[in-house]
Amino acid sequence: MDREELITELQKAIRKSQHHRHRYGNKEDSKRGIVLKYLYDQGGSASPGRICTLLHVTTARVTVLLNELEEEHLIIREVAPHDRRRVCVELTEKGRQSVEQWNRRGREETERLVEKIGEEDAKALLRICHAMEEIRNEDSVK
Repeated sequence: MDREELITELQKAIRKSQHHRHRYGNKEDSKRGIVLKYLYDQGGSASPGRICTLLHVTTARVTVLLNELEEEHLIIREVAPHDRRRVCVELTEKGRQSVEQWNRRGREETERLVEKIGEEDAKALLRICHAMEEIRNEDSVK
């Protein structure tokens, strides 16, 4: 694994670990970030129901969260063109730019981490992150 791949994989693993930690907490800012990053990764849109599943929260909680994101012009909600009974949550240009800025910042932080601890320790950290993910996956099956 070269240095660029290491940084990319470590950044993904750290993000997954942070997502899991916040998933069970009550950190509204992290939930907002998770929703925006999820929409970004999904090509810009998803259903409110999918967001409920992602966050493990009620429809009412997601509605409040989406209202806040919409007020900040980070998302819009529109009737799905293929099924007028459904709503699509879409990332706005402002929302997309916010996620890209977070991604750049996260990449820079991960690059600094690898620089500080060295590539061998970064590889060890990546293995540990993967082991933690395996344990979480095993625990979620139980």
